[in-house]
Amino acid sequence: MKLTERFQIAYQYYQQNNWAAAERICRRILEEKPQYFDALHLLAVLEYLSGRNETAINLFHQVINLRPNFSQGYSNLGNILKKEGRLEEAIAHYQIAISLESSDSSNYSNLGLIFLEKGQIDLAIINYEKSREINPDNSYTNLNLGFAWEKKGDLSKASTYYQQAIKINPNYAEAWYNLGHILRKQGQVETAIEYYQKCLELNPDYTEAYNALGFIFLRLGKVAKSQKYYEQALKLDKNYVNAHFGLAVVLLKQGNFIQGFSEYEWRCLDKKTNTRSFSQLLWDGSNFQGKTLLVYTEQGLGDSIQFIRYIPLVKKLGGWVIFECNQPELKLLFTSVSGIDELFVSGEKLPDFDLQIPLLSLPRVFGTTPETIPAKIPYLSIPKSTHFQMPPIPEKKFKVGIFWQTSSTTRTSQERSCSIQYFRDILNIYIDKANFYILQKEVSQTDLDWLNSQTQIHNFSSSLNDLADTAAVIKQLDLVITIDTVVAHLAGALGKPVWVMLNFDSDWRWMLDRNDSPWYPTMRLFRQSKIGDWDNVFEQVKDNLRDLLENSSSQKKVPEIMGIKFSDSPMKQTLKKYKSGNLKETVSICQKIVKKQPNNFLALELLGVCAYQSSEIEQAFAYYQESLKVNPNYAETHNNLAVALQDNQEIDAVLNHCQTAINFHLNCAEAWHNLGRILRDKGQVEAAIEHYQKSLELKPIYAEVYNSLGSIFLELGKFAESQQYYEQALKLNKNHVNAHFGLAVVLLKQGDFIQGFSEYEWRCQRKDYVTGNFPQPLWDGSDFSGKTLLVYTEQGLGDSIQFIRYIPLVKKLGGRVIVGCNKAGLKLLFTTVPEIDELFVIGEELPDFDLQIPLMSLPKIFGTTLEIIPAEIPYLFVPESKKIKLPDTGNSFKIGITWETNSQRKTSKKRSWSVADFQSILNVENASFYILQKEVSSIDLEWLKSQTKIHNLGSSFKEVSSIDLEWLKSQTKIHNLGSSFNDLADTAAAIKQLDLVITIDTVIAHLAGALGKSVWVMLNFDSDWRWLIDREDSPWYPTMRLFRQSKSDNWQGVCREVVNALSSKLLNFNQTDYPSIIQPGSSVTTEQLLTTALEKCEGENWKEAEKICQFIIQYQPHCAAAFEILALCAKKNRQNRFRN
Repeated sequence: MKLTERFQIAYQYYQQNNWAAAERICRRILEEKPQYFDALHLLAVLEYLSGRNETAINLFHQVINLRPNFSQGYSNLGNILKKEGRLEEAIAHYQIAISLESSDSSNYSNLGLIFLEKGQIDLAIINYEKSREINPDNSYTNLNLGFAWEKKGDLSKASTYYQQAIKINPNYAEAWYNLGHILRKQGQVETAIEYYQKCLELNPDYTEAYNALGFIFLRLGKVAKSQKYYEQALKLDKNYVNAHFGLAVVLLKQGNFIQGFSEYEWRCLDKKTNTRSFSQLLWDGSNFQGKTLLVYTEQGLGDSIQFIRYIPLVKKLGGWVIFECNQPELKLLFTSVSGIDELFVSGEKLPDFDLQIPLLSLPRVFGTTPETIPAKIPYLSIPKSTHFQMPPIPEKKFKVGIFWQTSSTTRTSQERSCSIQYFRDILNIYIDKANFYILQKEVSQTDLDWLNSQTQIHNFSSSLNDLADTAAVIKQLDLVITIDTVVAHLAGALGKPVWVMLNFDSDWRWMLDRNDSPWYPTMRLFRQSKIGDWDNVFEQVKDNLRDLLENSSSQKKVPEIMGIKFSDSPMKQTLKKYKSGNLKETVSICQKIVKKQPNNFLALELLGVCAYQSSEIEQAFAYYQESLKVNPNYAETHNNLAVALQDNQEIDAVLNHCQTAINFHLNCAEAWHNLGRILRDKGQVEAAIEHYQKSLELKPIYAEVYNSLGSIFLELGKFAESQQYYEQALKLNKNHVNAHFGLAVVLLKQGDFIQGFSEYEWRCQRKDYVTGNFPQPLWDGSDFSGKTLLVYTEQGLGDSIQFIRYIPLVKKLGGRVIVGCNKAGLKLLFTTVPEIDELFVIGEELPDFDLQIPLMSLPKIFGTTLEIIPAEIPYLFVPESKKIKLPDTGNSFKIGITWETNSQRKTSKKRSWSVADFQSILNVENASFYILQKEVSSIDLEWLKSQTKIHNLGSSFKEVSSIDLEWLKSQTKIHNLGSSFNDLADTAAAIKQLDLVITIDTVIAHLAGALGKSVWVMLNFDSDWRWLIDREDSPWYPTMRLFRQSKSDNWQGVCREVVNALSSKLLNFNQTDYPSIIQPGSSVTTEQLLTTALEKCEGENWKEAEKICQFIIQYQPHCAAAFEILALCAKKNRQNRFRN
């Protein structure tokens, strides 16, 4: 066989990726003819592809020697040299290749890549542009050219080239990612998110996109989403440093210090921030007696000051501690820290040492939590050698230090800084009450010109040589007001009152939604409520400074209590009885005391407390008021009276008594707490939080306040903070029922069902819980064959419908299952659950049974998680005895609606709408609407009179006159079925005939979901735990779609979303009658319909595709393929809107 023929075989093997066979043939050819060019070149390529770069380099040199004008040989050699890091040699070979063949764009592109790597941006741009001139349609070149312009700082040009790359290749994930990066830098956050998500659609394994989304949601304050994306990035790349660091920040912000500081160690692998490397072992926190440990600072001055507090703890564990400062001005300041044996500055020669650790690793070593932060202040003091004195001030005014701008040019530094203009208002208003001192070292000339004109603003910027001087000034002040900079840490470490003004995306150390700092007890935090909003921050500062200045000039005295004391012998005995829980004897002793001492206000007050605890509210009022007649200045009685009045919803009186209690006793923690509760009830959430936190300042071990904070942050959707407060309440009182229940809700909302349903068992201990009180043992989930188990419903109708799904699982484990319904309306409906052997309404005589369990304990029993919810639908059916015929509305789309619940629960008002708010929904064409709620107010009826396509299927109108009822009868398109809805089975029969149900969170939502009907649920911002968070679907009900308020009381946004979705659903509703092609005997199969739906989707006829899928789901609710096509339609529709 000729050599040429053998080479052709080798080349075929190469094309088939059978490199080993191709290599064998090439080597045999070269044995016969060492200078056979094609075989030598192919062998060089094969060596390169196999990763044997040195051999490949030698072979390519032989190729070039054989044919010096072979440009491809120089290009290939350049590629290998570039990969080997031999950049200068690679450049030379690419340039030779260009001199031989100038029309090959790849050589210019490769040169651009090398110059980019070397940081020679201009040369990179020149070469990329030459490559683009030759081949303008190369998406890779456009991407790299965009990246080069981004590096140069021209975001506009970078964006242009990234867009060009996408235009050439719409599926280029990296281009979408890079363009998202540009948009984020330009502040177009929402669009950036869309581009990152588009990148992930194209490449679900694009780790950097998950990291970018983690970062962007962290900046937006959406920590749960941020954490999810960081964790996804780490699933793809467990060693991704930036994702570990981002996750650390998320965890630390939420107060999860144990895991957070562990993740924070990944900062040491970031080459940009970690510049130190020592050969000595990293200290692990064990005793190092007889050894020398080096602790060295890292990052900024503030970090060093914050964490130097750990040195005394370090010193307790060992021998000699040497400390290295990364900035010279720390050295003098840290001479005051006990536990440092020797101090050095980076660059100075260090003595020998055995172990080493960076300063910011110490919180991890000591297992720090928010509760165990070493926060004993002051932990810094003024060095003895520093004698900075402020100039004498004639007036004895309040002295305030200010700091508004950092000299750093980083993004975060600029976001932390504000303009002096914000301070001008404060300075002008309070200049007669306070002197102000500038603490920053650098002041712009514009600011300086204005400051020099102010006589009572003292500028020390040119006099502060180092941090020790700044500390000396701060020590002589009454207050420091600053942005987040080193001065905040310095004042806090010195134990001085300091107010820190934080940007929205503040540093992790300030955590979330707190106005205090566990790191610095004298610190108060003022936070931006939205990005860039300094106005609100300064309004708060201004108001608080006014209060502080007023109080500093005239402190109110707390009135003295009258001569009767708790230490009096009879009262002492009474208190002992009361604390032992013996209310009867407490009352008896108090009454004897009052008989002898009618003016003993303490005994009268205690009688009020006992009456209140015995639910004798009116009697409690009488005793409290009698006590206040004797001593109207006793804070505790005012506070207790406020508590009793709160039960009667006498809000104004409660407010008055709480404020009176505080006026008489500023340190009455209970009064601050109760006033906070009232403010919360009045909707003044921020003020309520402040009062709760004030209560904790006065009484840090007040479990009830932690519970209140847990509840309020839960309502605000801040789950990490809520969980933290509930857990703190339980640390103080492990049997705090409401804190356990609140924690259950937080966990369940976040999808932690195992721990959540375990905590949810505490509901049975709540005062408002109606329990079965059965003597039989509680069922533990084990096999109960041969026995009878009672499962009884609890709470609302919706709860019962949601959790009746567990009965088939129960039945599989035993003998006889009887169900007790707490509402009569459930009984007939539940007859459609075949696994129930007998049904009763609670109150009816039950048969004998061996075991019992409340219905909502079943998820815990079965170890339910999000992934294993029993969600086979339908699991309820219309009883055969129910025959309700809907009014004939022709071919219009039939929609059931519910906008209001008549429940008396606190949340009912939040969940309900006015029917007038439904108007835009009801105006949608091609639909008829059927009222599913049983009661309609007369106000809503007046509005409904004007509507022509609304059919009332409820049982009665609330507060409706006989005239109105006559009017209803006269309407041909508003059908009042009167007594049609006797129970939930009637409602189910109506729902089954509808095309869609649109409802608030009420029993109708659960009923439609359990029947397998399409149902859209409109949720208030603080929605129930079962709907989880940030989801548009429900794992409990596959046919359900959720529409959520974006903020409290904002139904308008929900309404717009529903209208848009409904308009989309109804578009072309009458164009295709799919049921006609799937009648019994039809040859059309589900597979054919799915194929048609997919074709419609791919052809961008998404509405038609959705209609087919909805039809399939109506008859086959578990058809996964139909749901997948629906999701694909939604995705493509979003993309199309974005392109347009």
